[in-house]
Amino acid sequence: MSQDEDTKDRIAQRSLRKKEVVYKMGFSVGVSVVGTGLVFFGITYVGLFMIGAGLYGIAPKYVKEFFRRSKGDENGGE
Repeated sequence: MSQDEDTKDRIAQRSLRKKEVVYKMGFSVGVSVVGTGLVFFGITYVGLFMIGAGLYGIAPKYVKEFFRRSKGDENGGE
């Protein structure tokens, strides 16, 4: 493979990763909104399940990032 092909391949992979993140976040937000609507209209358990499923798609990345930062701060101070 030439250097030009490697560069094009990296750009394509980066673009696919960005699209994947956008689609996952959109799906998570959509599921949470539908779940909120179901809770509002009285279908409580299914709605709460959907809200939880939507938040699960969003929350782990933020929680990992938070713990990574806090762990780095503790190690940096020692």
